[in-house]
Amino acid sequence: MPLYAYRCPDCGESFESLRPGSQRDDPLHCPACGSEGARRSMESYACAAPGTSASGAASAPPCGRSGFR
Repeated sequence: MPLYAYRCPDCGESFESLRPGSQRDDPLHCPACGSEGARRSMESYACAAPGTSASGAASAPPCGRSGFR
């Protein structure tokens, strides 16, 4: 299940939530103020292939690709 970043428009709190892709754009309750309007934000993310470290990620296949042909 993917981890998505959310931001509350009422208090500005940023938080993450594990959600199914089909629910990624559904609003959430803010854990800080309880508002029901927290929306997914477009923050950047990083990933690395299994078995690599962040320092070795540059030589790893791009996200979403297994490296197999």
